[in-house]
Amino acid sequence: MKALDEGLRASLAEEILARILAQSPTFFERIVLDVLVRMGYGGSREAAAEHLGRVADGGVDGVIREDALGTDLLYVQAKRYARERTIGVDQIDQFIGALQAHGVRRGVLMATCAFTRPARERARQQNVALVDGDQLAELMIRHDVGAIGRATHVVKALDEDYFA
Repeated sequence: MKALDEGLRASLAEEILARILAQSPTFFERIVLDVLVRMGYGGSREAAAEHLGRVADGGVDGVIREDALGTDLLYVQAKRYARERTIGVDQIDQFIGALQAHGVRRGVLMATCAFTRPARERARQQNVALVDGDQLAELMIRHDVGAIGRATHVVKALDEDYFA
C-alpha cells in the first residue's frame, strides 16, 4: 500500500510541475507566496505576503512580512524554468545582490528546476534557502496548494456489538 501511495504522490508531483510550467511566470510567483504562507511564514495573515514581481523588479518577486509591524522580512524569488535546466552560482549571486540592495538578510529562491551543487553551497553560506522543483511539488501537496484530498482510507476495527 505504501508503494502505491508513493507512486500516486510522485505522479501528482509531476502533474503539478507540468501545470506550473504551462502557467505564466506571474502565476508561479503567486504560487510560491501561497506555499510560504501555508507553511506558516507571516503567521496566519494573508496580507503578510506581497507580490512584487514585474519587469525590473530588482531581483525580488515577493516579500513575506513575518511580524505584524513588518520589521522582519523574507524576500522571495521564483524561477519557472524547464525541468532539465539547472540554476548556477551566478543566479544565486544575483539574488544575494538583490537582498543586499534591499537591506535584507534572508531570502528564499524557489524554482521548478534543480540547483547545481556550487549554487547550493553559495546559498547556504549566504542564508538563502533553496527549494527545487521536486521539493516545491512536495510542499504544495503537503500544504494543499494546488492539490486537494479526494479519498480517505477506512481503517476497520472489531465490532464488539456484533459478537456480543
